[in-house]
Amino acid sequence: MFLLHKLFALIHKYGLITFFTLALISIIFSSMGFYNEANHNYNHWLVIKGILLSINDLPNDENIFLILGKLFWLLTFTSAAFSLFLKDWSSEQFFQSIKDYEHTLVIGISNLSYSYISNLAKNRVIVLNVNNEVNSNSYKDNGYAIKDVDTEDIYSSIEIKNSSKILINTNNDKINIDIAFFIIKCYKINNYSHPLRLIIRIEKKELDNLFTNSEFKNTKIEIKTYSFFEECSVKLFQDNFIDGNNNSIINTCDEYSIVIAGNEKLANKIVYEACKIAHLPNENILNIYLLSNDVKKFKDNLTNTYSYVEKIPTIKLHEVDLDYKSFEYYNNSIWDTQNLTNIIVCYDSEDINLEIASSLQNKTFLRKKDIKPNILFGMYNQKNLSQILDQDNVSFKNLKSFGDVKDILSIRNLFDDENHLIAKLINYTYKLLEKNPQKTYSSRIIFDYEKNSKEIDAEWFSSGLTDKKSSLSQSKHIKIKLKTLGLSLRKSELSLIKLLNSNREIFDSKFNFRFEGNYIFPENFHDNIFNKMIRQEHNRWNAYHYLNGWVYSKNKNKDNKEHDCLIPIEEFSKNFEEEKLNALIEWDIYSFVYIPNYLAEAGYEIYEQGLKDDTK
Repeated sequence: MFLLHKLFALIHKYGLITFFTLALISIIFSSMGFYNEANHNYNHWLVIKGILLSINDLPNDENIFLILGKLFWLLTFTSAAFSLFLKDWSSEQFFQSIKDYEHTLVIGISNLSYSYISNLAKNRVIVLNVNNEVNSNSYKDNGYAIKDVDTEDIYSSIEIKNSSKILINTNNDKINIDIAFFIIKCYKINNYSHPLRLIIRIEKKELDNLFTNSEFKNTKIEIKTYSFFEECSVKLFQDNFIDGNNNSIINTCDEYSIVIAGNEKLANKIVYEACKIAHLPNENILNIYLLSNDVKKFKDNLTNTYSYVEKIPTIKLHEVDLDYKSFEYYNNSIWDTQNLTNIIVCYDSEDINLEIASSLQNKTFLRKKDIKPNILFGMYNQKNLSQILDQDNVSFKNLKSFGDVKDILSIRNLFDDENHLIAKLINYTYKLLEKNPQKTYSSRIIFDYEKNSKEIDAEWFSSGLTDKKSSLSQSKHIKIKLKTLGLSLRKSELSLIKLLNSNREIFDSKFNFRFEGNYIFPENFHDNIFNKMIRQEHNRWNAYHYLNGWVYSKNKNKDNKEHDCLIPIEEFSKNFEEEKLNALIEWDIYSFVYIPNYLAEAGYEIYEQGLKDDTK
């Protein structure tokens, strides 16, 4: 059915061209056939016969050219009939046929979201075009199963029996939430048991709390809420190290700084991600300069959204009130800040971002030989300009664009299967630790998700949304932890066993002893890299929970977002009994000792970073 639909799609897309091309081929073959029958005597009547292909004039023994002529005339009239009468029928039949197989369902398309589905197998995706957000013909022409529906018809068009992934992406938060709850209700009423990943577009962060209800806990539904700004800020720090391109910060105790120029939603999200990711082994202080012509509003919006952001001890927020149109903006002392690693220009307007970034390059840093921070500027609909800037490593060495909507809002990025797998393995590790704290650590453990997915998934689906998000956040910090050890990662085609052996050998060589479990709570956390990484992870965990509204309490209560471990790790000995200390730090230890195993499962190879240290 897919091949037939694809043929119809091509005919429809190139309707007139198809018709006239087939007609011309038909005339040529038919004329050649009559030419042969006329003993190679050419006259104009042969062409007319070729056009008419008169049945009365056909000889008894047709030659191959006449047979081909008849065949192509048949195709010509078939294509014309399809363009006029069969297009909608074909689309509907194709739409219905996909429902019988495992597929991805996309509900709602905006003008920016063709990239959502462009890298999916076309015979494994169904699109509901809500309220004619886009012209569905362009999708049909490219072979996609798409159906135009009004808001009230969405629910009758949704079938989830064979849906493994559903992306809900209308332009209305309320509609998206209603659809999500409808799908959850259908899933439960019909007693479905297949894993279902539900990705829901929600622009207002406070509405995320609707999906933390424990009623989803024991289903195989996984829920992720997203907004463009959130995904953009996450990808920004996955593609660019917050402490810069080299190891000059991470190998020292020096403070470092970033500037965030903007005052809108994206700027807030970037501050949030920076505070989540910026946790280094030596507890380096990160100074975040909030730069805006209305910096009070910027700061107020930030603290209203993330009430406890200033509780994070390694983060310092600074307010700088400047207008980007002023002379002082580009000559302020902020640009001479020591260890300034990144300047992030993130207004909603691409024109403003480009103006600020290019002015900083030409006016501020052109002659500053000793200060060369990355200038990262938002270009959301990237065309040739941003590609030229990114590829020119001489003239625009420190300029780099980010936020390309085609990359951010792609199925690959939104579903993020690799980090999702790693998060599952992190969660599974902690479940094993929770059930059997005395279990001996094994560096060579093979999770083998393909074979053991049932057991690993069972633990994942029994976890609450809060724990799942925490595991996902931990997976996003792996690159920083590898950088701590002078390592990096890359995709590999090696087998799981070879990857695991290679990863473990390189990773374990960075420590001066072999960890075998049952680690004694250290007297200090700064005398070796292993202890530093324990503290590094605990600081990251603390920051994540502060940012998401958690507070310290002697009595842990997840429903109230209260936790007894939300203190500096050095204070554990004052707050917990001695026999409990060793067990507590195992949670932080296990965040990094299994990194080689997690990465091997996801198809990643660890290798020596080879970065130059500017301090040497």
